[in-house]
Amino acid sequence: MTWIRDLSLLPALAVAVTAGLLVVVDNRKTQLATLAVQYFFAAWLAGLALPLGVAAVKLVAGLVACGLLTVLVSALGWRLAEERPGALPAGHAFRWIAVLLVAFVAFAIGRDGWEAIPALEPVAALGAVFLLTLGMLQFGITEDGLRVGAGILTVLTGFEVA
Repeated sequence: MTWIRDLSLLPALAVAVTAGLLVVVDNRKTQLATLAVQYFFAAWLAGLALPLGVAAVKLVAGLVACGLLTVLVSALGWRLAEERPGALPAGHAFRWIAVLLVAFVAFAIGRDGWEAIPALEPVAALGAVFLLTLGMLQFGITEDGLRVGAGILTVLTGFEVA
């Protein structure tokens, strides 16, 4: 399927946007929907180097994880967890600036590709670096369980793509 390779920059940019939105967005329903969209584009990136059947399994596993998180959050309530005052910087401006800085660093690291892994497409390496760095930012600046879980899933997805 040549269209997967022809449009390969689209999922790399889409995983960067979705990973960044996971850091910034407060609405839990939007977070879970964004995580599901992120799994779709990560499976597309994984499909560049892996057989499409394996990429489809990664997509289904990610959507199942999103479904389980949705059931869990709906059982506990959709409200945000209360944050301790002064524990960690949590304002939107701080998170936007952090996402932009980390995204610039990820782009600088991932744009050259990784020659040590010959089967890895350069655009998949870029997407994997975005997922790894923004996922670490996600679970590094929050104490909310859903955000930490989404950050860990984002980092694991970055390892799957790479």
